[in-house]
Amino acid sequence: MKIVIVTWANNSEKTIARTIKSVLSQSYQNFIYYIIDNASIDHTKDIIHDYASIDSRIVPIDKPQNDKWVFFKILPKILERCGADDYICNIDADDEYQSDFFLKMLKFIQKNHLDIGICGSEIVNSETNNIVGTRKLNTDMIIQQEGFNYYLQYYYQFMRTIWGKMFSASVLLKSNFLPNSQMSFYGIDTLFNIEAFTCSKRIGILSETLHKYYISRKSISYQFDIHRFQSDKVLFDRAAKFLADKCGYISKQNYYFLLSVYLYEIRDTVNVLLDSQVNDKVKLDYLHRIFSDYRTKKINQITYPEVVYDRQKLYSQLTEWIYDKEIEPSIVNIANMADILAVMGVYPTHVKNWETCYVFLLLINIRNQTKNEFQLNENENVIRLVTSKEKILSRLNVDFLSYFSEISFLVLQHKETNVLKKIEGIIESNQNIPVEYIDDFLHLGLDIAAELELSGDFIYLKKIRIKVLIDCSRISDAKAELDNWDELMPTDKDFQMFRKILDDPEQKK
Repeated sequence: MKIVIVTWANNSEKTIARTIKSVLSQSYQNFIYYIIDNASIDHTKDIIHDYASIDSRIVPIDKPQNDKWVFFKILPKILERCGADDYICNIDADDEYQSDFFLKMLKFIQKNHLDIGICGSEIVNSETNNIVGTRKLNTDMIIQQEGFNYYLQYYYQFMRTIWGKMFSASVLLKSNFLPNSQMSFYGIDTLFNIEAFTCSKRIGILSETLHKYYISRKSISYQFDIHRFQSDKVLFDRAAKFLADKCGYISKQNYYFLLSVYLYEIRDTVNVLLDSQVNDKVKLDYLHRIFSDYRTKKINQITYPEVVYDRQKLYSQLTEWIYDKEIEPSIVNIANMADILAVMGVYPTHVKNWETCYVFLLLINIRNQTKNEFQLNENENVIRLVTSKEKILSRLNVDFLSYFSEISFLVLQHKETNVLKKIEGIIESNQNIPVEYIDDFLHLGLDIAAELELSGDFIYLKKIRIKVLIDCSRISDAKAELDNWDELMPTDKDFQMFRKILDDPEQKK
């Protein structure tokens, strides 16, 4: 029974010796150690070959070009050389094993007939060498059959990474794992493990910490990659499929758990994005990709208090970022921001350096994305607040303002002449106006014509209003509107006709 270890290294001259020593110092000595130099430009390659020259169990593999997928490309060739009873381990070029990692893991695997053995890990800050966390269980756990459903919340954390594990070579040969080139490299470990877990019948987690994982701000996990959100989506979907395939169903509890994991994944993606050097327009576009996705919208279904707290913390962070940035109020940016804020249930009364008219458009766009009645009411209150300073708009209901958002926008821009042309253009083109909005629509035109002292437009709109009232058989309202007009303009043929119709309704026919 042989243990096969694989490490791939790139510019790891400061840490690779520590990793190699931790393997060579194992109490169980029947192993072969493949170390891949992934086109390093420092002394990593030299260090690997120096150790290989003094220990034949080390097999150096030199790659002339850097390839982030190198481990997954070489692994099938390594597996071809493995026996049915061999086991595979992966260790990063800056991590280390406790000296009895191999021995204890093998005993645990053999005792429990496992396809995959997992141990706990200490999380170490690479800059200070301080232990900042531990990933472990308090007791040993064996997972099989229905246990994959019952214990998901315990074992899923160990599916996230390849390190700290010992895989049966025969299981990996069955897994047929292929990297997804549309994904970020971040998350590929999880996808690999999901495939291996799918092919495994029994998995065990040893409640001992036998591995040290060193974290660094320079690692891939902290680097922005345009494919990273694709990884978040793939991992959510693949984990759900894993449960469905393994257990035949996904319980509501497990579905919400996977949504919670997805929330933390996009939170990390958002933090990496906001810390990156890309410009704010790119950040907004990327945030829109995240928050317009149906998976992200589903996280509002989660009701666990601790998850709700973390979700709201993320929403607050993003809201603050949006308010703080000087984002151009273009049509695309307004639409993107609205999609993001609608998911978060946020209704801004201001955005940095935006005029009220653009904030209004943003709120209307959010309203169009909102279905929850409580949130619609909250959105309505904010729209009323934003438009309250415009006397002409303040008496109109929000549904009207939303339906005629282009006209409302022009009013907030104080372009009354343009508003009047727009209203008259709608009338002259015979555009259909919902019956519930006709009165307010014409009153708005009349108010603006009066404000601009445009008597011709005012009379034109007054005639339209009287005609509409007559057509709707609102005779008393039509008479009230006509009062004095046929006396003020006794020769006007339209007013004369209206009077005849009102005095003798048969004239209408």
